[in-house]
Amino acid sequence: MLTSEQTVAVNTVEENVLVSAGAGSGKTHVLVERYVEILRRNEEISLANIIAVTFTRKAAAEMRSRLKSKFLSLSRDAAEIAGGYSERWRKTMLEVDGARIGTIHSLCESILKAFPGDCGIDPQFLVLDELKTSEMLSSSVEHAIRTVIGAEPGSTAAGVVPLPALDDALLVLNEFSIDELRKLLSGMIRSSMQLKQTLAAVWAACGSPAQTGQFSMVPPQASLKAAAQAVMNQVREQASQSLLQDPELKRALLWLSDNPHSDPKNGLEAVRLEVLSQFEEASKGPAALTWQAFQAIAACGLKAGGNKPESKELREGLKSVRERIKAVVEKLPPSLLPEDERGFACARGLLQLFQIAYEYYGEEKAKLTALDYNDLIDQTIRALSQPQSRARLYFHERLRALLVDEFQDTNDVQARLLSLMAGPDTRLFLIGDDKQSIYKFQGADVATFNKWKSSLEDGVLDFTGASLVTKLTSSFRSHPEVVDFVNAVFYRLFDRDPRVLPYVAAFEALSPARQAGATSSSESEEESRVEVILHEKPEEDPTSQDVYEARLVADWILDKLARGVSLTDKSGAQRPLAFGDFAVLVQRNRDFAQFEQVFASLGIPFVVFGGSGFLRRQEVLDFESLLRFLDKPQDSHSLLAVLRSPFCALSDDLIHRIGAAGDGPLYARLQTMAAGSAPPAVAKAAQLLRRLLDEAALLPLSELVHKIVSGTGYELAMLAAPDGRQRSRNVWKLVHLACQDDHLSCGEF
Repeated sequence: MLTSEQTVAVNTVEENVLVSAGAGSGKTHVLVERYVEILRRNEEISLANIIAVTFTRKAAAEMRSRLKSKFLSLSRDAAEIAGGYSERWRKTMLEVDGARIGTIHSLCESILKAFPGDCGIDPQFLVLDELKTSEMLSSSVEHAIRTVIGAEPGSTAAGVVPLPALDDALLVLNEFSIDELRKLLSGMIRSSMQLKQTLAAVWAACGSPAQTGQFSMVPPQASLKAAAQAVMNQVREQASQSLLQDPELKRALLWLSDNPHSDPKNGLEAVRLEVLSQFEEASKGPAALTWQAFQAIAACGLKAGGNKPESKELREGLKSVRERIKAVVEKLPPSLLPEDERGFACARGLLQLFQIAYEYYGEEKAKLTALDYNDLIDQTIRALSQPQSRARLYFHERLRALLVDEFQDTNDVQARLLSLMAGPDTRLFLIGDDKQSIYKFQGADVATFNKWKSSLEDGVLDFTGASLVTKLTSSFRSHPEVVDFVNAVFYRLFDRDPRVLPYVAAFEALSPARQAGATSSSESEEESRVEVILHEKPEEDPTSQDVYEARLVADWILDKLARGVSLTDKSGAQRPLAFGDFAVLVQRNRDFAQFEQVFASLGIPFVVFGGSGFLRRQEVLDFESLLRFLDKPQDSHSLLAVLRSPFCALSDDLIHRIGAAGDGPLYARLQTMAAGSAPPAVAKAAQLLRRLLDEAALLPLSELVHKIVSGTGYELAMLAAPDGRQRSRNVWKLVHLACQDDHLSCGEF
């Protein structure tokens, strides 16, 4: 069953569609139904003519699974059998594993391997994994720092940066710690595509478009100042347009216009007339005068006029206008500040260090014939942009539908890549939620979503076919009371117009798909769906604020359980609350620690889903080392960790003897020693690892991890250790994660 909104999104297969889908509105369901509808309407189309881009591999696996279930259901449907389509759906189901459904990076990798000649790369290139990328970034940043520190005046660093100009880089070394620099420079290299766009804007601001997108020259100080001033002017213009279109401000001004003071000589009447006059001037422009008018309104005084009721009412009306405008005006400085000069110098210094590190990073990748994720996108755009691109011709001739999930987490570069693939017969389907764009640190830019939304609404995108922008607002996830609460809160937070400020998310109220009053009468009437608990730690309480808050949460959970509060599960049955029904969301990764501490002290069982704490637990690191070894038996470093872990529990003395048992990787030396008169522990370890290697070659990930837990005695070792119950829960959480990512290999997981 589809809602009316979902029906529009699914059935408009001949149009280019962007769907703004609220949380819990059935986005994946719509994506799958649209995919199927494309095939249903066009018998000549096969899976080879459709590409679906997902944000994660997990999402791709889920989509494949749902498509298989849907095609199987259709193949057994009486109406489809009667129409002679059953066999088509059965064959389509068998082809799903070969369909182009995956992340944008996996799509790029497949294009580059199929058309290496379009961009001149070795088709046998490697794709760097996260571990190798981090290692190479670290060495590249170290190289840049050492180069600048050891530079001699008059020479050239890395062949690209004249060292007399490295004073700014030296300034950065004094301003930041080495750890801060490592983080900054690594982030800049990871975001190099976005940095190219930023530098292009800087060069354009100073009238030098020839430098657009290049790292061959660090912009001079004057260019940075010109670019900053241009951005300030642009932001002021956008802010001005936002104020001019603000509905609440318009209502307040209309009230002022309709409510003059009865005394024309009253001081507030003069202010009222001045405010209305300034706003009228602001409406006429140009941009500089508009901003000056808003500055004048923000600075107007309201002390005159006396304190009679009429004056008080007019003063409040004027104040509402002034404060709304003042809140925007005060966010923007009137001009560049003196301290900005040092900021520009630091920016130049960072770019100089970045340039050296980036060049070195590129050289190291070339030695390995390897590409990172940025390279995959960059090289694919290059391949598709060639005048006689075979890749572009291939997709323009064959691609009939391009579906993109989580479109709010793309950026302009990725969107351009997708545009290059779309031919005259291609129809786009973009679905996402601008309010859920949370991957800015990975280069996502909600402005891309908003710009495409505006362009499709205006029909100005360069694609054939009609355009449609629609939305999904029915939330199937939450109770009506929760939806109402979310609407009330976020109406105040998302109150801007993205057509004016494209980098903000627009408010769109959700409507509950569940019926109000669906709660069973046996549930306690006093249990609200939403509770807001405000607290203030007593001064005499010696605990920290964070621990105090965690303790309040723990007490709240224990109180619910002690009172026997019940819930209605998905089947409609009533049952008492259990610990597993509670979830605690925190703002930052470091906030997990106090909850873990308090919950453990009160005997509340928990599993951490998120943050870096779980990944740093020793039991998780042990499994990581074992899976790395099973993926690459020549990985001696990972094997060393396995041999010392509870999987094998070998002493350092035995491991030292293994290392001296022959040549080659550590695993070969282990087998050499086990073939002779080895101690029983060594022979047992060798036998275990041989068995696991055999199983890793045959079993899916979930079964393999389950066998490791049940067949090695690892869980018993964890239960015997301090905090054993929590360690055991972490092990089984790992099994759960493996089941979710069953399509991955040991190394990928």
